Parts: sequence; structure tokens; C-alpha cells
Amino acid sequence: MNLRLLRTGLTLLLGLLLSLAAAATHGDDAEAPLEKRVKAAFIYKFATYVDWPASAFAAPDSPLVFGVLGDRAIAEEIGRAVNGRLIDAHPLQVRELRDGDDLKDVNVLFVGAGSALAPVLGASGVRPVLVVTEADSALSQGSVINFIVADGRVRFEISAAGAEQRGLKLSSRLLAVAHNLRPGEAR
Repeated sequence: MNLRLLRTGLTLLLGLLLSLAAAATHGDDAEAPLEKRVKAAFIYKFATYVDWPASAFAAPDSPLVFGVLGDRAIAEEIGRAVNGRLIDAHPLQVRELRDGDDLKDVNVLFVGAGSALAPVLGASGVRPVLVVTEADSALSQGSVINFIVADGRVRFEISAAGAEQRGLKLSSRLLAVAHNLRPGEAR
């Protein structure tokens, strides 16, 4: 498939996601802010574009666990997004984490802006964990995907080296729509 056509299709899909999220802002005022809902939707979708090594799961049907540290609203939104869904044969679970919690079974780790990144990354080691952050210079600290806001929109940057170091293979479709792809940032 033509890369230009693929990129256009993914851009349209992401635009649709943003449009749906914007339409939802006219609903219940108790809902999370638009930016958090968009980030939660992205985090769920990121997991669908990862080839996980067999070592990431105890069994072929073990749950794929989203761990969220430092942002209850995003944890709740991811919970809504993954409710009743599977990725491959893996049922999806969401855990709200606190500093010092065991990360052993976490497959996707979101670290909110208010949380200290270094201790969390140290605790996750180099296991096959998709680490998603929203902090300046997070990619150089070991994050795989980092949210940024550019031109008033939620975007993301990717450290391909960070993914490779953790044994994760990211789909070329995900890499194609990244706002910034950094091939050599991870330590």
C-alpha cells in the first residue's frame, strides 16, 4: 500500500477520533476534560499497534494490563475505552497505580505529568512495557511514547530505540503518524 495513502487514512482516522471526542464535550460535565479523553483513546490504540514478545505474558490469553500512575481521570477513561475488548487473545485490564506499586504484570504504563519518571522507569527495568508519558525530555529518560501539545492538538513523539530496547515492535502505521520519531533517544 502506498505510504502516502496509508498516512492519509491514519490522519483521517485520528481526525475522526478527535471529532468524536470534541462532540462528547457537550455531554456530562463530570467527564474528564477533552485532552484526557483523547490521550486515553490514544493509549488504548497504541497497544493495538505493538507486537509484544511472548515473554510479555504468562500465557497466550493472559490479560494485557494498562497501568496508570498519577492520573485518575485517564485511568477511568482508559477503563471505559477497553471495557469488554480484547487485543489479540488478551482481555484488557486497567490498574490505577501509586508510587512504589509492583509493575510486574503491567504491559502499558502511563506516567502522568505530576509523577516522578526516573523511579518508575527504574522499576519497570527493560521489560517489554510500552511506557507512555507526558513530560518534557521523557524520551531521553526511557519513555517509548510521549504526548505533546502542538498547534493546540494532542500529538505524540516516539523513541524507536526505547521500544527496541524493551523488545517491542511498533507498527510502521503508528510510526508514520508520530509527530516526531526519534530513532536514538533511549538509554
